[in-house]
Amino acid sequence: MNTSFLKNFIAVVEEKSISSAARREHIAQSALSLQLKTLEDEAGCVLLKRSRHGVSLSDEGEIFYRYARRILGLENEMKDRVEEISAGGGGVLRLGISSSCISNVMDNQLCRFGRRYPNVKYELFEKSGAEVLTALRSGIVDVGIINSMVAPTQDMRTHFKSFEPMAVLYNRELNFFEDASIPFSALKGIPLCIAKRSAEVIRHVYALNGFEPVISAQCEQFETAANLALCGKGAAIVPLAIAERYLYYIHEDKRSYFNTERVKVYTAQGKRVYPEICDACFATENKSKCSVMLPKGFDGWLLYPLDISATLPIVVHYDARIGLDSLSEITSLLFDFRFENSRKGQHYAIGGIYLTDSLEALPDSALMLDDFAYVGSIADDYRMEDMSVYGQRLSSVSVQPINGLDNAMVLTLPTDGQYVDNIHCGAEWVRSGLVNNIGKYRYFAVRVINPDIDRLAFSIGLIESRRLSLARLQENVLDTSFMVLSCQDHILSPLAEEFIREFTDSPAAGQ
Repeated sequence: MNTSFLKNFIAVVEEKSISSAARREHIAQSALSLQLKTLEDEAGCVLLKRSRHGVSLSDEGEIFYRYARRILGLENEMKDRVEEISAGGGGVLRLGISSSCISNVMDNQLCRFGRRYPNVKYELFEKSGAEVLTALRSGIVDVGIINSMVAPTQDMRTHFKSFEPMAVLYNRELNFFEDASIPFSALKGIPLCIAKRSAEVIRHVYALNGFEPVISAQCEQFETAANLALCGKGAAIVPLAIAERYLYYIHEDKRSYFNTERVKVYTAQGKRVYPEICDACFATENKSKCSVMLPKGFDGWLLYPLDISATLPIVVHYDARIGLDSLSEITSLLFDFRFENSRKGQHYAIGGIYLTDSLEALPDSALMLDDFAYVGSIADDYRMEDMSVYGQRLSSVSVQPINGLDNAMVLTLPTDGQYVDNIHCGAEWVRSGLVNNIGKYRYFAVRVINPDIDRLAFSIGLIESRRLSLARLQENVLDTSFMVLSCQDHILSPLAEEFIREFTDSPAAGQ
């Protein structure tokens, strides 16, 4: 069916006159009448009722008109989406994700997709599996990701189904297990933190093994069970992806900031500058000198003395932080950026992280910790912290050339008025490179670039995390797999198809 005929048919309905529609669409009236007859012949019914007052829709025409508008809408949407993809991967991806699946997808497929298409925006619909199915049918979302325990109906297409093992997450100080892979029988006598949805299955498997579970806490979500394990309430039986998320990501316990009164700041050309030294944030009464204020257009090096006395404790009403000499095990590093009156599209960057004895050794003779040459490390080793107390959104992150550097981690502000942003580094170099070399090198050096933000406050913190251990269960005791779905009645956008390909092309897709 010719879509230009449908467009002219809609014009006739809206104008209630064939002659007026012909003038509007710049077509001869005779040609338009012929198009209308062709549509009625193809539909096999009368679509328009003609009278001396003009034209009106028949009962069949009412239905035809609604579908004609939908068809043209899909055609326009298709063109827009294809143009967005071809113009650099922009557009909006609308996802419906049930809460039990979001950790896995955010850490894997969505993260990889974001690196491929850094300009894409997201609308996430976080609901139950049944609500995600409803959103797919109504067109609120393009792709749905739900737990496999929710049965999809015949109007859904299943693009992918995962098979995820379970794991046990526990505080390392409790020393529950010696091995990284354990049979279910090893849980005998261990206090458990479990999600209610898994309680019945766990009790059944315990019974098969001839003993009763010791349940110290029940909750609604796997993430809550993991948090309870973090607090030492017991061992959490959770999907492996959630366990790994809590094992490797940061759960702050203690923090120490470098004292910026001792920092040396140089431009990229080697000229020393003396910027303003300030507190941790603009809005508090905290007077500790842990931030250096970098003006618009700054591009240069910050050299922090690398010894125990170079850090300082910070005490504010909602957080207790300590000095470096009180940290028993540094597990990660925090880059803390604070700014105000910012505008969408502004950006700043980290251009390299090194240990050095002098400015002259940078970068060639210094010990390189990370120059972001490997793009994948942005996803694997760094994460953005959403400090929801300030209500800001996360920056978009990319690696690209800037100011003569081949690779720089560039963070772009997604909205006006963004206030604060953190980058948590759980990279291997924090433990093996930075911590092992404290006292061997004079300075920890970071290149920071601030092209156009008026006031960029920058500080660096060292963090000791609560320590967790993980043991993978050898038996598949609980089905926590998820499915990727779309609605049969809706045409997938190119962007949605590209996102689905992240699942179907992944190494796990054939398992």
